[in-house]
Amino acid sequence: MGSFLTPRVLALFPALQSIDWIRFARLYQFSTMKNRDLPSVIALERSVFPEPWPLRVFIYELNTNSSAYAYTIRHRITRTIHGYIMFRIRENMAHLTNLVVAPAVQGRGIGTALLGFGIIKSIWLGARWMQLEVRVSNTRAIRLYKKFGFDIVYTMPSYYSNGEDAYVMVLPYPFTEEDGSPYNRDSHEF
Repeated sequence: MGSFLTPRVLALFPALQSIDWIRFARLYQFSTMKNRDLPSVIALERSVFPEPWPLRVFIYELNTNSSAYAYTIRHRITRTIHGYIMFRIRENMAHLTNLVVAPAVQGRGIGTALLGFGIIKSIWLGARWMQLEVRVSNTRAIRLYKKFGFDIVYTMPSYYSNGEDAYVMVLPYPFTEEDGSPYNRDSHEF
């Protein structure tokens, strides 16, 4: 976990400074989502979202969609999955498609850690910015995204099947020019 937490990353994304990373690393581990994780992931998805993704969507994202990336965070001792993040990379944009933290462990920095991890991974994969959609009523998620510097760029009326609107939020990554990036793609260091 510590390999992506350089002083430069912490300076570029101050939201990551709110976590005690030494303690966090003792408790949690990031890993690539696998098919064997899907029963736990689906249970989490259903516990959090009023309109959860069906199993077939997760199977497609993990096994067929070459632009999709998915990671879990699990407790090191119990091996319980406490959350996950999914995004797609298209050209230089990362599209955050799913970020979930188990209700029982919300408020412990897991969402912040997952989002930070996803942002750094997407940078490693060539993204220059991230976009997402979020329910206008999901104030907790909106606060998290704003903490990282996401801005609401517009509202999509009736985006969800129940008629609720969605905010489209965007985070341009802190780079200057393609050749002036603080990130070294060869060494995966900032």
